Amino acid sequence: MTPKQVEIYELLLKNESLTAKEMTIILFNENVYQSAVFSNLQKMEELGLIVRDSLKKRTRWSVVNRDAVFQTKKIISNKPSISTTVEKSRVAKKQKKPIRNSIVFDKTVVLIACAAAKRGSSGDSFPARLLYDKSPFFTTSLTYAEIIADDVYVISAKHHLISLNSIIEWYDKTLNSMTKDEVTAWGESIVKHLSDRYNFNTTEFVILAGKTYYTPLIKLLPKLSVSLPLKNAVGFSGQLTTRKHLLVCAKLHRLFNDLPRYQWDTIDKVSFDNGIYIVFEKGEYYYGMDRIVRVGTHTSDRRLQKRLKDHFISKNKDGSIFRKNIGKALLNESNHPYLTVWSMDSSDKQNVIDKVGDSFNLVTQKSIEEEVSSYIQSNISFTCFHVPHKEDRERFENAIIASLNNSLDFHSTNKWKGVYSPEKEIAESGLWLKKGLNEPLLSESEYNKIYELCLPYI
Repeated sequence: MTPKQVEIYELLLKNESLTAKEMTIILFNENVYQSAVFSNLQKMEELGLIVRDSLKKRTRWSVVNRDAVFQTKKIISNKPSISTTVEKSRVAKKQKKPIRNSIVFDKTVVLIACAAAKRGSSGDSFPARLLYDKSPFFTTSLTYAEIIADDVYVISAKHHLISLNSIIEWYDKTLNSMTKDEVTAWGESIVKHLSDRYNFNTTEFVILAGKTYYTPLIKLLPKLSVSLPLKNAVGFSGQLTTRKHLLVCAKLHRLFNDLPRYQWDTIDKVSFDNGIYIVFEKGEYYYGMDRIVRVGTHTSDRRLQKRLKDHFISKNKDGSIFRKNIGKALLNESNHPYLTVWSMDSSDKQNVIDKVGDSFNLVTQKSIEEEVSSYIQSNISFTCFHVPHKEDRERFENAIIASLNNSLDFHSTNKWKGVYSPEKEIAESGLWLKKGLNEPLLSESEYNKIYELCLPYI
């Protein structure tokens, strides 16, 4: 659940049933956000957490299996305020991100390590998703997991593999207190339960845990089926910051994948002329979603559609750095001798001729432009959202790019054409971009603003 959904869930635990309007007024002191609350209620209903009673005059919502939840000795206390704000400092990438194998998995399963910080005390019982929510590691991991995964489990030192809605008793046990044989048996037990439920050849397992917890599991799971996005996170600050980066990347993908999609021949259907465009490429995936491969905007006002046509339709790489970069990758892949000439600005043809002489060939140039157009029109789609002010467009563009680039689960497949780019920044980032990669990251308030701008199109 998202942090807002946790608030709604706890509100329903304290009340027998509520309408969407009643919840909105309690949470926001006004009802202007009722549509957003209702959207969260629908998602929580899909997760099987709550049910609606539409037989009453106004639809009322209540918690599923309320009696089981209230077997706890203590009513759930107020959750700590966990900020998912990503710092606005410049963040240099500490490592080269791996290239993802091009395997397309049918399912994504996330395993989250239990946490020492827990609600209540000995004798208390809670749903697993709430027992550990005193831990910022756990809450951030859970929000991230529920965006990217089909199924999410907690891996517990005491209870082994736990579903999020299982009611479990408070405990105080970690793998650090267990013998080597006990830890091995623990890992075998979890993998056995997973093998009963999933086909390991078609399921990706994302483990959000430290080395102590993931090591017994990765020894038994297929190597290509396991992802460890926290593997290189060091210390409390590093662990939390990495989780926040992962969460922002996931939220951006979920948001932009939910927006209307356009192709090269539907550019004129975009209903506004100032905005940011988000580009996707066939064969590139971010878990079960299409992976973002470029973010762009325009400097002059009322030029969004024109800029998109520069990329998709106008056969002029000097008017589109996107076209130029795709051409460079295609040429470099085949070791084409024209790469050097293509990389030059040929808007002043005489200047190019003075530099490279007969190597400049207009027929070859046009042929490559045709190939680039064919690739873009066959493989690239995009979405966009309205951003009326130039300053916001430029800031949001850079912040989105940087937030994608600095998330350790964001990387290309080994079949992405960008891996052949002679531009190191493109080949390593997984984006058809060189600029903005290490700008200040997206803040929570900026993400919320982007979400509000996108909301009318969802």
